[in-house]
Amino acid sequence: MKKITVLLFMFITITSMSYGQVIISQYYEGAGSDKWIELCNVGSTTIELTSPQLYLGLFANAAADNPAGSVANNNSALVGSLIPGEVVLFKNSSAVLPGYASGTSLSACNFNGDDLLVISTSSSNSTGDVWSSRIDVIGNGTSWGSNKSFYRNASITVANTTYTTAEWTQVTNAAVNGASSTTSEYLGTHLITGFWKTSASTTTWSTGANWDDVNEPSSSTNVYIRAGGSNFPSISGDATTPSESNNLTIALSASVTIPVGKALTVNGILSNSGTLTINATSSGTGSLKHQTDNVEATVEQYVAKDDTWHFLSVPFSSNMPAICDGNYAPVTGDFNSTVGGTYDFYYLDESEASDNWINIKLADTWGVNTTDFGNPPTFVAAKGYLVAYSSSFAGSETKSATANLSNGTVSIGLTVSNLNYNLIGNPYPSSIDWKASSGWTRDNIGEQDGYNLWVWNGTAGQFGAYNSTSDLDDGTNGASRYIAPSQGFYVKATSASNLIMDNDVRVHSSKKLLKNTESVDVVKLSVTGNQNTYSDEIIIEFGHNNGNGGTEKLNSMYAEAPSLTTTKNGSNFSLDFRSEPSVQSTIPVNFKAGVNGIYTFTSQLSASIDIVVLEDLLLDIEVELNSNTEYTFTSSPNDNPNRFILHFGPTGINNTDLSNNQIQIYSSNNTVQVINNKNLVGDISIINLFGQVVGNYKLTGNTKQQIDFTATTGLYIVSVKADNGLTSTKKVYIK
Repeated sequence: MKKITVLLFMFITITSMSYGQVIISQYYEGAGSDKWIELCNVGSTTIELTSPQLYLGLFANAAADNPAGSVANNNSALVGSLIPGEVVLFKNSSAVLPGYASGTSLSACNFNGDDLLVISTSSSNSTGDVWSSRIDVIGNGTSWGSNKSFYRNASITVANTTYTTAEWTQVTNAAVNGASSTTSEYLGTHLITGFWKTSASTTTWSTGANWDDVNEPSSSTNVYIRAGGSNFPSISGDATTPSESNNLTIALSASVTIPVGKALTVNGILSNSGTLTINATSSGTGSLKHQTDNVEATVEQYVAKDDTWHFLSVPFSSNMPAICDGNYAPVTGDFNSTVGGTYDFYYLDESEASDNWINIKLADTWGVNTTDFGNPPTFVAAKGYLVAYSSSFAGSETKSATANLSNGTVSIGLTVSNLNYNLIGNPYPSSIDWKASSGWTRDNIGEQDGYNLWVWNGTAGQFGAYNSTSDLDDGTNGASRYIAPSQGFYVKATSASNLIMDNDVRVHSSKKLLKNTESVDVVKLSVTGNQNTYSDEIIIEFGHNNGNGGTEKLNSMYAEAPSLTTTKNGSNFSLDFRSEPSVQSTIPVNFKAGVNGIYTFTSQLSASIDIVVLEDLLLDIEVELNSNTEYTFTSSPNDNPNRFILHFGPTGINNTDLSNNQIQIYSSNNTVQVINNKNLVGDISIINLFGQVVGNYKLTGNTKQQIDFTATTGLYIVSVKADNGLTSTKKVYIK
């Protein structure tokens, strides 16, 4: 007996798993022959009612009191199929009310209010067969349903072999007779949690009224997007609060769109038989996190027609799209001997010592490079590409491709034949977090302190740099811990092996500038010029025990762009990690002009850093950066790049006797600051470059003395003469 019981339980369980998405969704027992049963497919796949065969069984009178020991009074075979969300109505052949209802006559609909009905899989109607094969049930054999109507709650999305009153809502027959066709009271309509209404009045995902149960889905909701409506959902959540679901099923002829700046997380299975689109514009892109392989989607990318280089990739893993389709690299119109080339499309071959940028175009024949790109040329998963489009390019700035999205573990082979730099791409339709605590295997790109990446910033004309051990979210020139979808980027390999990542590194990114600067000592110095729009910047980040780390400078692809770096251990750095700023510590800053011009340094400093002084060795000028955030100078490409020094703490270039920092002089905006460590007294004179004394002051003997000096912006000489005969002079810049 115990063995039989176990087998019976297993049979019921397996059957419910297979057909449990078909439920009794409404019961109507009225006067005379007005008797109706509604069934609904509350799952996400189509169910054939005949394969295998499903039955509607009726247990009446005494059989309803002991269904396990009885033969069903009727066991009617069901026919047809139900798509997700679809209902089928069965009625007593003599039913009159509700007048609007239309259904199929079924002999099982000869029930009374003390009977029970089941959906079963048993064609045999011997004692106990129908009951033991039941999938779903309504009724308990008492006078529970006489002259009453019940509909299944929208939250019930699986059948139940036990009649559970909490799953049902009772309404009057009169309410059913007069119900609106958009409500669950209406015979022929059943509302289901997570089902998008075909009558949705807008496309907004977060609008509750667009869903059957009038609630936006949560992370545990199984979502089904029906076909047949005029408004399909557009995701409304953002990176901070994304729209979510458990499973998400998009029906044939239905669609889901993820607009720019919006984000969707699918925690369960994503099934797309319709259209899934991720938009992009100049403002950014949409973002999708999912866990299912081989999901087809159309993904857009925006690449400006600005004659500027861009790095890109595609977020696909299989059924890879052709490069020459769409607007990526067309072979007609934009590329022929008459028009000339209006775009460039390259990949980097690290193994080549020279001519390592491989062009899709064969300029000598105006043909396509099928030798290196494939025939036809096809995108490669996780590969980075270098592209540029001129203003005369006839195609759209919004590119698009359709293929199967990347998911799960992605392995990217790196080589170290010549350059060591490999151009790869974010393989996912969401951002990836370079600082993720799990999901990375990248020992082959590790250096002395963390893992480096470089992204190209066409506007700045520079490579942005970031290191995984940075305490900031952002690096230089737009680089970040968050690598955007479809973004190409450089890594520097130390060995020929695979860089591996998985879904743990995926995020919906919301970039924050210089995060945690309250607890991190940071100096950011940027430079712009008056001759072009190119710029550069460095970040010095303190608090690293190993003061040798950071990310080295990767030189611009444009000779006209300026170059700004710090220097240590014989290398130039864009992102420089140091231990702690201390009094009189210095950091060399190298600058090389791209063209002759006027350049301006702009500084951003953490409030916790007391004094930062920029020293211009060429002009013998010192500027305090805490309040004087800009410094303007002229430069040419032939100037000595070792021109600047950053001092942390007051400094001065002292002459003759006032050495060892007895007197230190520097400027801050329109003030002169004098640090008087020996508390000397005497006189202070301020002299312009014509030799004219424009101000006389007393050296008061205070350790720190500030002189407010209102004068024309420019260079001045500050002369200090102590009463003991010792002197010191310093050139300063007053703004």
